[in-house]
Amino acid sequence: MAGESATTKKTKVIVVGGPESLQRYDISLEQPNYKLCFETDIHSLANAVKSGDVAVVVVDPGYELPGSTVSELLDICRGANPETYILALVRTKRERSKTMKEYPQFTSCCTPNRGLKLTLDHLVGLYLSEELPIPSKNGNGSKYNTGPFSLTVCGTGGVGKEVARLTLIEMPGLEQILLYNRHPQKALSVKEDIARSLDAKTRELADKLVVIENLDKGLESDFLVVAVSNPYDPRELPSENRRHHMLKRDIECFVNVADATRGYNGVFLVFSNPIEVVAKMLREAGGNWKKIMGISPDSDRFKELLLRHYEARYRGLVRKTVEGTKLEVEGAIVIGEHGGTMVPLYSQVIFLHQYEKGGKVVERAMPFNRSKTSLKNMKSQITLALRNFGDKVYVEGGEPRYESGRVLVNELARILNQGITFGSVSYLFGKGEQRVPVYVQLPARWGIDSKHGIHITEIKTPSRIPTLAPQSYRKPLTDSEWTNFVKSCRTLVELYRLADKLETNVRRRMRARSRKAIPNRKPTRVG
Repeated sequence: MAGESATTKKTKVIVVGGPESLQRYDISLEQPNYKLCFETDIHSLANAVKSGDVAVVVVDPGYELPGSTVSELLDICRGANPETYILALVRTKRERSKTMKEYPQFTSCCTPNRGLKLTLDHLVGLYLSEELPIPSKNGNGSKYNTGPFSLTVCGTGGVGKEVARLTLIEMPGLEQILLYNRHPQKALSVKEDIARSLDAKTRELADKLVVIENLDKGLESDFLVVAVSNPYDPRELPSENRRHHMLKRDIECFVNVADATRGYNGVFLVFSNPIEVVAKMLREAGGNWKKIMGISPDSDRFKELLLRHYEARYRGLVRKTVEGTKLEVEGAIVIGEHGGTMVPLYSQVIFLHQYEKGGKVVERAMPFNRSKTSLKNMKSQITLALRNFGDKVYVEGGEPRYESGRVLVNELARILNQGITFGSVSYLFGKGEQRVPVYVQLPARWGIDSKHGIHITEIKTPSRIPTLAPQSYRKPLTDSEWTNFVKSCRTLVELYRLADKLETNVRRRMRARSRKAIPNRKPTRVG
């Protein structure tokens, strides 16, 4: 019996090549839960894959087995077991698209962080999440190659409609999209609008759109998008405390969604503002905090502005960019809310660039603070543009729907391909039982991605109010950024307290309405 269980359980990780294949990527050779096997012969590799107990086959595209090319090696692995998870190790994120385009047999790519030692368990756990669908190659040229999944969209306004449309068109692994609105007729009209927008090639996809009248029917989906909000006139918004104003307007919607999704075990993608409050309510209603993610386009917008100004000041290098690669920005993080209080953290920004120089390929990783003076002098202009766009979000009554939908769909694809790779970040504000957990959105998703560096812990100080202490794999925040960060967290605490107070009032009104709905019965006399 022991032998049978050993053969059925996936306990092996096969690395094509020798130990140096992992060591050059700073991956530890410790093997507490998985047996590590190195294969240098193509026939023994095929037999090992055929056995069915292999969790992952790790391949360095730069290494070739004697007598076979990388493409032939991958074809043999796929032929031995079509379900084999084949992971490519690449040095930079820019190599990902090039590798996946050249070798479509790979299931996914991994770019281990320099200076952050991964164990074998981390490597396998990151790419073989048991809670999320495992990606598979469809070979149909789609932008996203993902495994089968289903999606529920709660709130079919501008953002919800765009998320449903983009997911339907771009993700071949999609099985079904459930559309929910408290006014079912609106969800039905959104379904019809999306169906009319499809061309002849994609018209049959409309069958995947299903309108539901009760949110309970959407709790079997893998993902649940929360994009609920009441319509509002932007002219009525105050110049300050906008988040407080919008929270008072939408709190009843949030309470209803939190109550209706109790017991949901999939992944929440939260787009409704204030994101922190909605995510906190979902967590308190029984949601798994590891699966509650806030989605915000602010950090993505910051990244686009940085790229635009970098390209304008490094035109010569950008023209020499290696074919198949692209300029990228890491650590483009924004804290605060839309508009004037939004604070971009320039200290975390690093430009990643690969270009040709003297016939050689040069890799460049340049922090923002070490860039050209002309670029650093644009800091105030970039910040102003970012804040103006945030103000525009409020004044025009909503941000561009396509952009918002695009950010959410990109995040959905990242989860499907890489799993949820962020960690929980909380800061306890206050004393004893009165302490409030503060969750910070860094970068453009709920929680903090450990790959982006910042972890928050509480430290003791002589003052009554505890402060925050940053710990970073890369580098800490500057003093001014840190001041803004603490200020943002304290503002968030006030928002949480207001939300708790408003939620209590909403539930009191809901109980009163339910009592009125039940007719009073006169007590029957006995005897």
